[in-house]
Amino acid sequence: MTATTIRRDRILGVDIARAVAILGMVMVHFGPYEPDTSTTVGWIYRTSYGRASMLFVMLAGVGVSMLFRGTERGRPDAARRRTLAWTKVAWRAVVFLPLGLLLQMLPTPVAVILHYYAAYYVVGGLGAMLPTRWLVAVTAGWTVLGPSLYVALFGTALSVRGITENPLDVVGVAGDILVTGFYPVLTWGPAVLVGVLVGRADLRDRATQGILLVGGAIVATAAYGASELARATSTAAANSPYLLAEGHSGTPLNVVGAVAVAVAVLGASLLVGSLVPRLSWPLVAVGQMALTVYTGHLLVLAVAPEWLEGRGSVEDAVFQVARFFVVTTVLCTLWRWRVNRGPLEWLLALPFEARRGDRPLTPRVRNDSWPYPTPPHIPSASTESLTSVPRHSAPPTPSSTSWSGTAPPSR
Repeated sequence: MTATTIRRDRILGVDIARAVAILGMVMVHFGPYEPDTSTTVGWIYRTSYGRASMLFVMLAGVGVSMLFRGTERGRPDAARRRTLAWTKVAWRAVVFLPLGLLLQMLPTPVAVILHYYAAYYVVGGLGAMLPTRWLVAVTAGWTVLGPSLYVALFGTALSVRGITENPLDVVGVAGDILVTGFYPVLTWGPAVLVGVLVGRADLRDRATQGILLVGGAIVATAAYGASELARATSTAAANSPYLLAEGHSGTPLNVVGAVAVAVAVLGASLLVGSLVPRLSWPLVAVGQMALTVYTGHLLVLAVAPEWLEGRGSVEDAVFQVARFFVVTTVLCTLWRWRVNRGPLEWLLALPFEARRGDRPLTPRVRNDSWPYPTPPHIPSASTESLTSVPRHSAPPTPSSTSWSGTAPPSR
């Protein structure tokens, strides 16, 4: 087996959803802090705020769910697979925690989310160990109680969210990740668990994809509609923080609405990936390198913000976002044409493939997920695909960064 082959069973729609999250992320990071929603363009632009990040977190749960496939008690070799899954979860936490804290020290206005993933993965792993009926109950209870407790303690204003400046302040960092930060586990944990539940479904099934799209859209409409309707009934309701559904408010309706949007986007992405896999492959390439893209855009934003920011107006921001996304898509597609992983995605996979003697960042002989004709001078490679578990075991995981391990947004 060579390192230049890659999983042929990868679910492309999950990568497309990550690319959509990347697009939403840069819209938030490059554009006005408070877009003018009185225009159609401004309203559409504003929809990414607080939803792109929730999409990434939900996809993290999907990835963790796939890591734990085949680990149910009574399955052949379940104990070994469970150990391997937890080892991968631990390694992701080891990578994301310091990387996120280092990126947060850059001179950017971004509230970095990467170090929160250290806790998200643990939450997802614990959720993946539960039977489905218990997982549904825990997710539903957490969705109501967690955000309600948060609003009671801190309210809904972003100004009270903490960013611990000293990465060596263990207590401060832990407090931010769990309770007081911009993306605390207390309110964002339900998104991870919903992703774990979604990851247990057959995501290649066309009916499942439609259910995710339609069901997510219905729940999102109900959540946001209930918020608007209730707040319009009386002054008391309008002033109640518990009825707010605005992005990053941390309320139950905010969590339900944003997670439902994420599920709908995943359903749509899965449909696109199954209907037009070749046409959508440039988006797949971006999604497969999302961790690298996320880290790279923060570095550029810190060094040369004038290249990326369009704070003055939504129109300026649209131009900057479009230029960045087109260039990024071209670069990611060209990289994936020649190399089977992004640089930081390679880091996530390194311990598990290196022990098999693979070199996962070498130029590929053939990439089985590449949908276009391979140049004639490149010979065929082994047809064996890289999987998270041996060929005789349960279905493999879709990516080395499964959310699959690709960079989350911040906001």
